[in-house]
Amino acid sequence: MGSFVGQAGAFVAAPGGAPVAASLRHGRSSSSRAPPPPRVAALAPQRATGASPSSVTPGSFVGRSSVPVATWRWSSTAPRRARRGATPPTMIRGGGDRGGGGGEPVPVLERIGASAPYLLPLLDGLVFGRFVFERAPTVAAVVLPAIAPLFRAYRGIPFFAFGIFFALYLLVVRNTGFSRFVRFNTQQALLLDVVLILPQLLGGAVAAAGVPGWLLEAGSSTIFYAVVVSVGYAVVSNARGEVPDQIPAVSEAVEAQIGPY
Repeated sequence: MGSFVGQAGAFVAAPGGAPVAASLRHGRSSSSRAPPPPRVAALAPQRATGASPSSVTPGSFVGRSSVPVATWRWSSTAPRRARRGATPPTMIRGGGDRGGGGGEPVPVLERIGASAPYLLPLLDGLVFGRFVFERAPTVAAVVLPAIAPLFRAYRGIPFFAFGIFFALYLLVVRNTGFSRFVRFNTQQALLLDVVLILPQLLGGAVAAAGVPGWLLEAGSSTIFYAVVVSVGYAVVSNARGEVPDQIPAVSEAVEAQIGPY
């Protein structure tokens, strides 16, 4: 018994034997103690790059632990949720693209209404046809009596032309209740009328500067022919139900202002 106690005391004095000696004193064996809890590494998920985890891969064992560490890998190829209820844009808005190619036929009333605004540039361009009518009296005898009453009303009433111009712009061009066919033609007629303002303003200055008569006649007649050809092209295209969008420079400016709708 004494030798056994001596051996136990020697074992207690030995390094690392304190827990064993303490257990012997209490009558228990060191093997009966529960093993210490395993050290488990903190779970470190990778940076999320998607909307949902795609897979889980077992991690490496940490130290002497027998607990595997799961590492979450986020998928970057998660499918995007489709937009429900989204419809592709159409050209139909306030009458749509009738007459714009492939649409429904343009009604007759719309063709007439789209051609009526071209009276403004035609009446304002008559002043440039003075030399043409002098050289072609037969044409003047047919054309001038037909449009003389309308021309006198258009030019005779103060601010009448000014009021019609802004009424067409505000009530027709800016009103999406009209079809694009009507709004395009109205805007193009107003733009043609605006283009004629510059030569009208320069006409008096050029005449006072002593410009030769033949040059003045050529310039004035060229402007008159350009107006007549543009108006004639627009009216014929409207009668056929086609958008007159081939007037150089002017039609491109109208397209940019009206847009696709």
